Amino acid sequence: MDNNEKRIFPRSNSQCPVLYRFDEKSPWRIGKMQNLSATGISFITPDDPLNERRIYIHIKPGSQKTIPELIASGEIVRTNDTNNNEFILSCKLTDISRG
Repeated sequence: MDNNEKRIFPRSNSQCPVLYRFDEKSPWRIGKMQNLSATGISFITPDDPLNERRIYIHIKPGSQKTIPELIASGEIVRTNDTNNNEFILSCKLTDISRG
């Protein structure tokens, strides 16, 4: 483990598609995962979440065998604007199940 990483559940830097939506009835949108831990995820999206806090996520790793398919919900804890028409969403996952 990296000496700078003080998390109980360290992040795994991986890139794969992430389906997400801000409520259970809206259509799925596509983002790109940056990292994943047992309790959180960070991913890039072209969508500004504005004042959204709740998020629903479906990780579909495809050929990435090191990442399991997951269905999760949680809350957006941080949004960073990259100034390139993209946003980095950092989310705390509160309910996780295998896909």
